[in-house]
Amino acid sequence: MATTTHDDNPALARPGPVQPDGDTSRNAAPTIGDTLLTVLLVIYPALGALGLIGVGLLLAGVSA
Repeated sequence: MATTTHDDNPALARPGPVQPDGDTSRNAAPTIGDTLLTVLLVIYPALGALGLIGVGLLLAGVSA
């Protein structure tokens, strides 16, 4: 009966350390495009939700 080692089967081999892809320009600092995307996808809907809550409270007659 033949024995199987990890060298014989690449599916069982351990992965090596992660190598950087070499393109470090993208990891430097956020660009204006990144900032605008953050505003559009995160901050703007959050402010809209808070506005809807405020309008709902006003229409319900709740006073601060």
